[in-house]
Amino acid sequence: SPCSFSSCSTTDFFIFKAEMLKALKMFPLLPDFLDTPYGRVFLLAFPKENHRNTIHSILSKKAGFDVGEILQTKENERPVFSNSPFDANWSHSKNCCVLAYSESAKVGIDIEFLKPKSLRLAERFYSKEESIYLKELEQENPEKAIQEFFRLWCRKEAYFKCVGGSFFEGSLKQNMLQNTCQEVSFFDFSGKVDNESFALAIAVK
Repeated sequence: SPCSFSSCSTTDFFIFKAEMLKALKMFPLLPDFLDTPYGRVFLLAFPKENHRNTIHSILSKKAGFDVGEILQTKENERPVFSNSPFDANWSHSKNCCVLAYSESAKVGIDIEFLKPKSLRLAERFYSKEESIYLKELEQENPEKAIQEFFRLWCRKEAYFKCVGGSFFEGSLKQNMLQNTCQEVSFFDFSGKVDNESFALAIAVK
């Protein structure tokens, strides 16, 4: 089934099929790029299977040379390619993988498929402002409250993957209701894959 992406009101974009992936029978993807305050960020989505090989091929094709092997250590758990001119980050959930990369900006990305979730978790872990917002929204529109819970969660994950630091003591407690946080800009997307709703956020610095 096709993968349909739709944007929240903060971002205008169009749906397209990347020519380089047509042979792999990819589903429709994110916009090919976003122009952000920190430079252009390229975006792609594809099936999760063998996703690291796919990402290596995409970045090598874009760079015009082999971007090298993935480096990841206990000190720096953020995976990077050893010979890449791009800052790249990716996320996967269920059978989907999404990739963001840029020559000038630092990026983080997260995708989550929506599932029933106790909004009490927001009271425990989110900022006070976010918790109040979600609690009030839950009384008016429980379905929308779940969507917003995951939108904020994706922002927190993307922020952490962009800037690093501590997730539980740093990103999780930050108020991310606005479209910027600590000089990091957010771009949100939502849609359905095989009739299952997802949330996606990109953090750019």
